[in-house]
Amino acid sequence: MGTSIKFKGYPKVGVLGCCSNASNTGALVARAVLEVAKKFSEVGILSFPALAMRVPRQVALVKNKIKNIIVVDGCHQACASKLAESLGLHIRARLNLESDLGIKKRGPFTTFEYREGDYEKVKEALMEEVVKIIAK
Repeated sequence: MGTSIKFKGYPKVGVLGCCSNASNTGALVARAVLEVAKKFSEVGILSFPALAMRVPRQVALVKNKIKNIIVVDGCHQACASKLAESLGLHIRARLNLESDLGIKKRGPFTTFEYREGDYEKVKEALMEEVVKIIAK
């Protein structure tokens, strides 16, 4: 079951999430980012691996075509924020699961060790940031 891209051209909002799935917070970020992108046709998911590897086409696309970037970090390490900053991206909003939402990272190999309530909290916070940007 696939869905087609709903926007023409480029999304109004790009989300760069630290979605490693190696820990509970990475899994929460990944799940929330997918759900929000599915819900809002104006949202596109940015490729963390391609940007980390400095793939020229991906970097140029994000720097020149995506004007509203939301960065979602799973923990205090802030990997997605650090990547965005190292590329000189213009960040419109940031969300950190540990510092903003009080969700503790449990460490490696804890992918499924989170509560459904934590997922709802992350999804709602991300949707709130998306709505703020889209409304402008």
